[in-house]
Amino acid sequence: MAAPRRTRRGNAGTSPRRTTRRTTQSRRSGLARGAAALAAAVLCFLAGTQSDVIDALVRGGIGAVSEAFQKTTVATPPKAPSPRQTAPASGERVSGRVVKVADGDTVTIRTASGKTERVRFLGIDSPEHDQAWGPQAALGLSGLVMGKDVEVRYLNRDQYGRIVGKVLVRGRDANLAQLEAGNAWFYSHYAKQMFPEDRTPYEAAAARAKAARRGLWSSSSPVPPWEFRSAKRRNEAGDFSNFRERAPAPKDEGAFGRLNGMLP
Repeated sequence: MAAPRRTRRGNAGTSPRRTTRRTTQSRRSGLARGAAALAAAVLCFLAGTQSDVIDALVRGGIGAVSEAFQKTTVATPPKAPSPRQTAPASGERVSGRVVKVADGDTVTIRTASGKTERVRFLGIDSPEHDQAWGPQAALGLSGLVMGKDVEVRYLNRDQYGRIVGKVLVRGRDANLAQLEAGNAWFYSHYAKQMFPEDRTPYEAAAARAKAARRGLWSSSSPVPPWEFRSAKRRNEAGDFSNFRERAPAPKDEGAFGRLNGMLP
């Protein structure tokens, strides 16, 4: 009985190990050519050779090195995207207990692992702590979340590293509750960065609070926080164009000055 014939593998059966070996050899060859050209450029420089010859050697060496790595890069399959790049539309979640309320739209939570995270409420903007209705807005938020376990749904962080998200207390949306109580504006400027299902309810809640003149809307002309912050920055920069001129404070002239004022 004749022995079975061995079949030869074609190009389609080339093993990955052999392909990797060829790629490595090609890279080594390119690096060797590049190193030789750069070494020759150094020797020519030391010997005082004309600069155009040195430039040609340097360009050739760099080109050989670049070509070697380009070939390797093309042969390498693309890496899988990181989890953050493939985050679901529902966003990420973090849970913790609220340990601090900074103002009407910013809190600090402590997770079960002991890590603290600052959370900026998504889709709303409350008065600043030094602005009209700022203390009341912070007090209202404290009653909602202070010392309670919350879940935060979020899509991103801001430039300060804070989580920008929706805070849920036993399933209740605290962001929406602040709007309903008149403790915040609907932050329409960032509406496109919100969860799509929240845009209409948030905007409607702010409109109802305004119509009922609840909270900050009890004022005839409340100032939006973003305008307040902008004016404050201009003031700190020395631009007083939007502020009334104030009379200078009286100087204390001392005991002799006060005595002189009492004399006829």
